[in-house]
Amino acid sequence: SNICQIYCGEYSSFAVDNLGDIRAWGCNKNNALLTNAPSRGIEENIVSEARLVKLPDYFVRSNRTNVVPNNQ
Repeated sequence: SNICQIYCGEYSSFAVDNLGDIRAWGCNKNNALLTNAPSRGIEENIVSEARLVKLPDYFVRSNRTNVVPNNQ
């Protein structure tokens, strides 16, 4: 799926593809990975397969890149 960037932390990892879609795996305590979806229900605490990240509404999708508006 054309992964172009990978971010790794102590408990979670994220991959970004060339279209800006983000996938995550690792510790999902309290939905930390933002992978919970109504169709799948609540994910377990450990996500072992990369899941599509569901960004909150305050993230703006622009030119297929995820950005956070700076309102300060």
